[in-house]
Amino acid sequence: MKQASPLSERRMLRSDRFWQETAPYLRLVGGSMPGIVLIGLVMLALYGYFVQHVPAHFPVIGVCAVVLTYGVSTVSIRTYMVQADLIYLMPMEARIGEYLRSCLQNGTLMQLLKAVLFSVAVWPLYQTALSETFSGISFPMLLIAMSLLKLLQIYSWWRETYLRYSTTRKLFAFVRMLIAFLGFYVGLSGHLALALLLISLAMIANLLMLQVPERHARASWERWIELERRRRASWRSILKQFVDVPEERTEVSANPAARFASRIALRRENAFDYLYFLIWCRSPLFGMTVRLSAIAVVILLIVDGVWMKAGIYALFAYLSYLQLAEMARKVQDIAAVTVFAFPLSEHKQRRSARKLAQIIGSVHLFLMLIAAFVIPLLR
Repeated sequence: MKQASPLSERRMLRSDRFWQETAPYLRLVGGSMPGIVLIGLVMLALYGYFVQHVPAHFPVIGVCAVVLTYGVSTVSIRTYMVQADLIYLMPMEARIGEYLRSCLQNGTLMQLLKAVLFSVAVWPLYQTALSETFSGISFPMLLIAMSLLKLLQIYSWWRETYLRYSTTRKLFAFVRMLIAFLGFYVGLSGHLALALLLISLAMIANLLMLQVPERHARASWERWIELERRRRASWRSILKQFVDVPEERTEVSANPAARFASRIALRRENAFDYLYFLIWCRSPLFGMTVRLSAIAVVILLIVDGVWMKAGIYALFAYLSYLQLAEMARKVQDIAAVTVFAFPLSEHKQRRSARKLAQIIGSVHLFLMLIAAFVIPLLR
């Protein structure tokens, strides 16, 4: 039996350490399992209802192609690299291939499983487009196509991490997604041979282009460390929905919506309104609230029946209430390190947090109302 190299062992040790650190939080999340299972069952029931009542005008092929494209184009390979590796591992750069191969082998298996899960999820919806005159493709064909395309996407993504400039990486990522979407759309439409030819030629061209900027490439240590930091942040974001997870580093991101903060009147009593709004815009809290609203709106646009829409509206209104209550507490926690600069009472701090939650909640309810009852009247 071949013995693992020291660098491969290091990768395994880091992986084990990560899961040992995460396990206590996963056990705490287990206490929320009844609620998670209930929400999951509700979503499955809604999906089953939609599959049985797909509107005649609904673009089934297009939606399936988009979902499958997301499934194969989004790649996440854990390297478990940290900032200290710039000092301790960089001298071993000539041998770092052993470490990275170990990461790739382990990550590829998880990514292939992800591709299979997306295929299983999309298949019931795709079956609604099949008929006596349109047989489409079979499920085994879909699995094979997903697996092969996923492997190509993983290799392309890995090569992209070596590119120096983010603009270049984004361009290649866009090309990968476009190739996948066109291939899936053509293949799901029943033109399997044409789809395979299109994907093969396009991926070969993409891989050849990745070789061109080789002289501009480098072993992207900073890039791998940044990607690993994002993966850890994603895990924390998921766990924070259920348990209190200590922050390793506060996430701050640019957001055009932050410009609306300038519309808040510059008065003493509005100090925390201004601060909390900026925190909400520039933290992961913004994405969490927007995603919940987007999911609710899409589901309400799809389903039919007044009572069904009313039930979904009530469910997402309750989920929004829970999310915004937690958000009000979170913005106060994030701002705790700066409140000394605002000589205002705790009552005004809590009032501003509630005010922000109420405004966001009102917009969420309004958007759901438009999607559930106004847009259907305009069709």
